[in-house]
Amino acid sequence: MLVNPLALIAEITHRCPLHCVYCSNPLALTAPKSELSTEEWLRVFGEAASLGVLHLHLTGGEPAARADLSELVAGAHQSGLYTNLITSGLGVSRDRLKGLVDAGLDHVQISIQDSEAKSAWEDFRKDEQIRKVHNITTDEMEMLERVALLGEVRSPRDFIYILNTVRHAVGR
Repeated sequence: MLVNPLALIAEITHRCPLHCVYCSNPLALTAPKSELSTEEWLRVFGEAASLGVLHLHLTGGEPAARADLSELVAGAHQSGLYTNLITSGLGVSRDRLKGLVDAGLDHVQISIQDSEAKSAWEDFRKDEQIRKVHNITTDEMEMLERVALLGEVRSPRDFIYILNTVRHAVGR
């Protein structure tokens, strides 16, 4: 049975004023001139909605780097998509946010990460209360440290999510 996709994650730009150490987007993956145009994105959103997609997640880079963000949100809203903006908040003033909401933005997800991947691990490793509350074993701490070395963990809370996922997978 083929089921329609429920969500579309649209990386509408790779531009970003930040240079986070864990980011998977290369600094110069595509130039702004090679990004999809407003009209092309609106076509994609319409096609996604016609396939049964319900949720649109606008991300990047930093989606607020696009001057046409309000137009994209309005087009997604007109296509009937529940629209989520995933942003660092840079480039989103109070007035711009109001314009986005007026255009039909349903949800904002603000990403707040540490500038150094190592810091998240250090904060987690030093927090004895978290280890006691979650009954984290020495073996689990060693596994989480290896995960931290990958540089993908953005906050101490992420370690608990990873731990619970691993525990579920092994039946613990």
